[in-house]
Amino acid sequence: MSHIHPKDEPHAHLELKCPKDGTVMSKVVAGGVTIDRCEVCGAMWFDLNELERLLMGKVKSKEVDIGARTRTDAKIKTKNLDCPRDGERMKEIEYPDQSHVHIMKCPTCQGMLFDAGELVDVDKFTLLERMKAFFG
Repeated sequence: MSHIHPKDEPHAHLELKCPKDGTVMSKVVAGGVTIDRCEVCGAMWFDLNELERLLMGKVKSKEVDIGARTRTDAKIKTKNLDCPRDGERMKEIEYPDQSHVHIMKCPTCQGMLFDAGELVDVDKFTLLERMKAFFG
């Protein structure tokens, strides 16, 4: 576990509820970045710049993205999701350069919500693109 400096991660101590199912999200520290992850549906919340910091590190996305572990009684929302930080309605966007990946983004705080499996998908694609650029 790495030390979290409050100036670097101002929201690291705040509990968030998953916008999809209302479960209190767990804090996960990976590569010096603290993210919030729902242990029920596998959704992950990235505050501004956390995703970039995580992908630039040496952390494997499979260590963070646990995939879906949905309880049969869990009610999972897929539309009209509100930001767990500020309550603003999030907007669905395509992840840059990957039109097959759709994430939710808060227009106010710029945080992003990834569904289970999407981080692995983004990370694999990013690695492939890096290889193409290197050999291309």
